[in-house]
Amino acid sequence: MDRWEDTIEQYKRELVRYARENGTFYGAENEKPAEPEPEEDEIDLLEGIEPEKEEEMPVWKKYKKDRPMPVEYEGEEPAQAKEEAPPDPPETDELTEGTEREYGSFAEFTGENPARGMLRIQAFAAQQAFPIVNAKIEVEKDFADGTHRFAEAYTDINGVVENITLPTKDKSLSQSPGGVIPYTTYTIKVTHPHFAPTVFCEVPIFDGIESLQPVAMVQAAKK
Repeated sequence: MDRWEDTIEQYKRELVRYARENGTFYGAENEKPAEPEPEEDEIDLLEGIEPEKEEEMPVWKKYKKDRPMPVEYEGEEPAQAKEEAPPDPPETDELTEGTEREYGSFAEFTGENPARGMLRIQAFAAQQAFPIVNAKIEVEKDFADGTHRFAEAYTDINGVVENITLPTKDKSLSQSPGGVIPYTTYTIKVTHPHFAPTVFCEVPIFDGIESLQPVAMVQAAKK
């Protein structure tokens, strides 16, 4: 019997020792120290300060995507991110930066403009109400040694001249900007006996593209 009591006492001592070593037992000899009370100055500073509130989680976050939203919370949805507006398109000057140089001769010009572009001209009067028939169209370009005429035609019953083919720069120049404009300019003259002459300068012609030049003609003053 004494041996059994000795075993129980030894077991108790082992439990007390284990609790003390792991900080989970506070007996009379090892009581948990009391936290110091705040001083008066600290109390004055703490008064009036509201405890921080935990941010409430939106209701929609508490439900998974595969779980239906309760009827009373159907209107509570996460705010959608606003899509940024695309940047404004570049100005024409940015797309065609640089200036067309002056060529010394027609032969020099054709050597540097191997591509071809199309031009379509439509002459009309009274805000496109009446097409101008038999208006003379002249397409020219000035060089250092003189002016060269590339095309001469007359408008049809619809006031149109089309399929005017003109030399221009290769479109590959637009993919490698470096001060060289990817088009060639021409001067267009439109004349008619009953209308005032009209001149368009530096009309651009692009490789593989048909450019449209509308011509609004004004009736000539009677002599």
